[in-house]
Amino acid sequence: MAITLNPIVVTTIPDDGETWAMSMNSADVSGVEVIKAAVPGHSHYIMKISLHSSAAMTATIGAGEAVAGTMDNAYFGPVNFTAAGPVCDINFTTVAGLPLKGIKCGLGLPLCIDGTAGAIAIYIEGKTCKEKPW
Repeated sequence: MAITLNPIVVTTIPDDGETWAMSMNSADVSGVEVIKAAVPGHSHYIMKISLHSSAAMTATIGAGEAVAGTMDNAYFGPVNFTAAGPVCDINFTTVAGLPLKGIKCGLGLPLCIDGTAGAIAIYIEGKTCKEKPW
């Protein structure tokens, strides 16, 4: 069996930008659903994410949906939930005093989730920053 690598980049998050936190749920996460809309000239950074499933299912977090129902870039997943109730918590931040880290999503792309049929609750924290011209 082959291992598929997801192209994530954990990087220092710029100081400027909008920090956000969202809690949401979906009765059926199959098909790509937008978690955070695209902002032209900006990138989203994922700092923390928690997925709670209510069924055996898979979920993938990524960015972009150039073709409806198809995720452009998978950053992590598919996370395999084998039964109802499991939780997947991922935290990319560091201890106090060190630079804030996170997964940088593509420039001008929406942050998305996709998966198999099943209900899921999502808690996500991040930051949206304008890209520097250099």
